[in-house]
Amino acid sequence: MEVAVRDACIYQAGFATGVEGLKALGVSLVEVAIDKEGRVRSLASDQLLDLADAGDLARFREELAANGLRVCAFLCSQNFNADDRDAHVAWVTQAVRAADALGVPAVRIDSAMSGQAELPLEERVRIFAAGVTDVLRQTPDSQVALGIENHGRQGNDPAWMRGVIEAVGSPRLGLTLDVGNWYWFGHPLSKVYEIYREFGPLVKATHVKNIRYPEELRETQREIGYEYAKYNCPLDEGDLRMSQVAAILRECGYDGPLTIEDESLGKYPEGERQAVLKRDVDHLISECGSRTSD
Repeated sequence: MEVAVRDACIYQAGFATGVEGLKALGVSLVEVAIDKEGRVRSLASDQLLDLADAGDLARFREELAANGLRVCAFLCSQNFNADDRDAHVAWVTQAVRAADALGVPAVRIDSAMSGQAELPLEERVRIFAAGVTDVLRQTPDSQVALGIENHGRQGNDPAWMRGVIEAVGSPRLGLTLDVGNWYWFGHPLSKVYEIYREFGPLVKATHVKNIRYPEELRETQREIGYEYAKYNCPLDEGDLRMSQVAAILRECGYDGPLTIEDESLGKYPEGERQAVLKRDVDHLISECGSRTSD
């Protein structure tokens, strides 16, 4: 398993460019956010590059090659139940096409959507599965995987996730497994590991974060997001054992990147954030036998 970092974390840590941050961290893999217009932030500057444009696509490819970097996944924040639903399907579709062009293996798709607190389970499954199916139909020759992140109220409900996976029924669809979000949702610590085992065979990509709850709360069923802003923390301080996470994923057949998404960075003074992010990298390497390059 290799260590990767979300581009958002690199910039939050105060690095001027993705290239600068990745080199300082000793990491060559990065997850890159792609917006609704198909644009990404250049890793070498603060410019936006339109990956649907041949020239910008070539510039992004050259940036990666010149700096020995690879994109492990594109990140979409689409909403398959938005009023402009077709535009959100197009968002993911163009991300898949850009991924194909650049050899990126996966696209993270967001499980959160309008109506997730009001609509019945069956209707929410139907709406989301239809969005995914439309993307798959428009990219029939692609090998790029779609990984639903267990994000927010809906995505961390195992019944919803099972329903969508079964309704779509495609080997290209699986999870962007966020190891912290199941715990954030309120599941007891031991149950979180059980959920990893259930969904491990479907993992296409990952997000790695950690939370440190008081000991008396760890094995309780907590309310969703219980005091997350207070208890989220760097990887080496939390309740989730990264060595156990990696072992479960390997047993399930996943040997892909572990992508750091440390949401505790904002709790630290700007001058300390880069050191915290480097600690995250070092912790994953020591706990998981991870590497930062092939």
